[in-house]
Amino acid sequence: MEETLLIPAGESLSELVEKHSRFIAQCFSVSDEKEAKEIVRRLWEQHPGARHIVWAFITGEKNSQNRGMSDDGEPKGTAGRPVLNVLSGSGITNVLCTVVRYFGGTLLGTGGLVKAYSQSAKDAIEKLPTKPLVKETSFAFQIGYDIYDSIKYLLKKHDVRITDENFAEAIKIKAVVKEAQFADVENEIMQLTAGKVKLEKL
Repeated sequence: MEETLLIPAGESLSELVEKHSRFIAQCFSVSDEKEAKEIVRRLWEQHPGARHIVWAFITGEKNSQNRGMSDDGEPKGTAGRPVLNVLSGSGITNVLCTVVRYFGGTLLGTGGLVKAYSQSAKDAIEKLPTKPLVKETSFAFQIGYDIYDSIKYLLKKHDVRITDENFAEAIKIKAVVKEAQFADVENEIMQLTAGKVKLEKL
């Protein structure tokens, strides 16, 4: 059985002090690299006195994951890579881990840096609430006003999440459902509408 990936169900924060340097680690939920870099940019606004903001992220499902990292001026391989290694071993995806460092005046050396950044990331990951990654299917369809209430009831029964509704001559609905339930939803809508309504996967 394939191991289920986890995703963040919130955020986390931890702090480590090593030879007077402060390492403030945080984990966030992200969907892509652009979102990760935007969070790092905001962290610089919150921590203008920091010496470094090291980060690493992983997004996507197994076999198609996107990864990235930054040492942000720390010696190559001593910061971003250790944080990414911790993320890789956690079984968590769609996650960004950042470590803000305030320099304490004492150099830690390459071994000390690897240890500090690894431990910071581990502490933040341990505190991070998670939930299973559930594969979902997005779809759209169009219905008349006469069956709107019946369709809404059907969608609610299958825990379908409506993401958009457009009320014009007909009602256009966009929705998301667990991948495993899509066929059931499609069959019931076909039955309810005598095959007149077709679901379009997005």
